[in-house]
Amino acid sequence: MYRELHELDRALHKLGFPHQLPEDAFRSPNFSLMACCLTWLLHRVDPAVRVPRTASTEAGRMRFLHAALQAAQVRGRVRLNARRLYAADADAVPELLRLAALLQAPDSVALKHGRGGAHAASASADPSTDPGAGPAVDPAPARRLASELAAATRDTLAVLQRERSLRGLRSQALSLAPEEVERRLVEGASAAEAAAEAASLALDALAPLERATQRKEAT
Repeated sequence: MYRELHELDRALHKLGFPHQLPEDAFRSPNFSLMACCLTWLLHRVDPAVRVPRTASTEAGRMRFLHAALQAAQVRGRVRLNARRLYAADADAVPELLRLAALLQAPDSVALKHGRGGAHAASASADPSTDPGAGPAVDPAPARRLASELAAATRDTLAVLQRERSLRGLRSQALSLAPEEVERRLVEGASAAEAAAEAASLALDALAPLERATQRKEAT
């Protein structure tokens, strides 16, 4: 964890991040710090990226992640793990590193969208200024990619919502003492045994009626 954190700190420093990550960064969940780093990296990919401000509510965080993941996919062509970023702990560091590594690559998309990117974008937008410009790009793959991204984002948000609903039950189960867990297991086993015995008695009670019905049908 510390090695990856130091790598992220060095990468952010090389890219011009104005702050140094503390030694204990992401040792515990820190969504604000994760969102700050992620937003800054996305703006390095493309200054035109707009993501909503994070909020203290889970709904606000989900809105932020939805926009950030979409921007990373469309502008940076990289898929980030929403669950790890939402955790905002040590698991989020490798995801931020992936985006930082993308910016440090020689053929980084930041060459198109970063500093000086406005001139490059305007030049590439006008085929007359680029003698080697090829034919127009088919928009169908981009539309298909956007559709797949939207579906993946919906699935991710559904998983996060289920995680929120199960969190309370999981915490309650983990808070039980071993003796309490054993007691509940014994009670459950006893209840199941009693139900099986009751079912067996009910079947025994129905046996004479079934035999009488069979004799009546035989005559």
